[in-house]
Amino acid sequence: MKRSEKLFLAINEIDGDIVEEAKPKEEKPIQMKPEPRSPMKGIIALAACVAALAVGIFAIVKFKLGGDIESVPVQNGSDSFASDSTDSEYNSSDTDSADNGSEIDLTLTEEDLELQAILKELVPKAEEIDGMFGYLSPSGDKYTINFGRSPDGMMPYENTYYLVSEDMRTGNSMFAVPQSYDEMEKLISEYFSSQAAEDYMQHIGHGTLKEERDGILYVTGGGRFIEMNGNMYFSTDLDKPYYDGINIKYEGMGIDCETAKVTRQTDTIIEFTYWGRCYHSYDEYSEKEGILVKENGAWKLRYFYYNCFAPEIPVEFTEQDLELCEILKGLEPGNKTTDLFIGGLTKTGTEYQFVTTGITGNSREEYITGYFDLSSAEQEFDYPRSRDEFEQRLLPYFTREATDQYMNNVTKGLSMTQSDIDFFIYSVTVENNSNPIYIELDGKMYYRWDTADHRSRINYDTVKVIDRTDDTIVFSHVNIDGGSYHPKTERLVYERGGWKRDPFYQ
Repeated sequence: MKRSEKLFLAINEIDGDIVEEAKPKEEKPIQMKPEPRSPMKGIIALAACVAALAVGIFAIVKFKLGGDIESVPVQNGSDSFASDSTDSEYNSSDTDSADNGSEIDLTLTEEDLELQAILKELVPKAEEIDGMFGYLSPSGDKYTINFGRSPDGMMPYENTYYLVSEDMRTGNSMFAVPQSYDEMEKLISEYFSSQAAEDYMQHIGHGTLKEERDGILYVTGGGRFIEMNGNMYFSTDLDKPYYDGINIKYEGMGIDCETAKVTRQTDTIIEFTYWGRCYHSYDEYSEKEGILVKENGAWKLRYFYYNCFAPEIPVEFTEQDLELCEILKGLEPGNKTTDLFIGGLTKTGTEYQFVTTGITGNSREEYITGYFDLSSAEQEFDYPRSRDEFEQRLLPYFTREATDQYMNNVTKGLSMTQSDIDFFIYSVTVENNSNPIYIELDGKMYYRWDTADHRSRINYDTVKVIDRTDDTIVFSHVNIDGGSYHPKTERLVYERGGWKRDPFYQ
């Protein structure tokens, strides 16, 4: 249909009430005392009213035509999130602000138009990369990979993977699918900021093949992509096209470029709003926040895999922030010990059922829990062999107060007797904490597998100083997990000759 015909039909469909609402307030009847006036003034006034009404009608017509009138610089642009292309494999859901009663401000500045031009160049390519993570078409050689921590598969986590072939390309054939970890990092870094690229790269692992048995590859390492033995493997959701009755398909990154408006801009940052929806959460078409960062002379999206834009994460840092990051990185080795408290680390070794009874406190509670003798099998993790060794590993990196908090999960066993009721159950009396994660008993360390405790990881790209004195630094950082952002406040305390972490602060 010709553009003129669409315009004619759209005008015919305009409700009279809508036209009335489009009139400027000045048109509404008012009581006034008539005065003599020249005919020319009347003609000018009438012309002004007609012009105002025409603008209102023109805006309504443009909205109904979906921004198809070239003479209007601002377009609705809600036909596709993915790109200017209409034949994209990853077509985004159609959007219409009228569906949810929201109104989009289409008044644009020169800065807004420049931003939109940047996004229109970036977003289709970024979506092509984002779409690789879970939405590559299943093809090539197929493998079942087991990521259990033991060769006998006692902690089986298996998934189907496909070998990335040399001629494999992304969904719209914009890029060749990278054949290595380094190639993947280079491609992602072209369009995503360093923070965002680092987040994507967490889902690409270096795998080591431990053994192949009954057609299953037993591998250490994992992720959406695995580089192993000179090859790259990928997993995809498209080999199971439905999940809970929902058709699985890639919906794009949810950025309606033609609704983007600048809220703050510097030489290195553009903060903006846009209208769209998050493809992974099926939320409504609504106004959201986004950020571009200029790195190495090019604008890049600070958009995180499965988490979209994260406005809580800072993008500008002071000298104090950078200095703090270096201090924290120096304390990083302490995480090797605190990670031993997060649970689910091993199920190798001889298992015992302990009925543990604490002898301190006002009450004596009993628990029956499975514990593994860590001395009975070679362990993948470097566990301390005693409670004192645990404490000595923590003290160089954590405050005395934080160390005591961690050590509440490690106790000494005073006695162990076999139960009269069941041959496989033992009664164990411990010093404190009737249900500890670790028990040191008779020169051995026992570990409770079904547990979880505080993880002390820090995202260094989000660290900001809140307050600083000679012996205390209070700071914030943001963790990203499962589509949500978790701001956290911690502190460093200068004690025993150096800075120590207190992850339990607040």
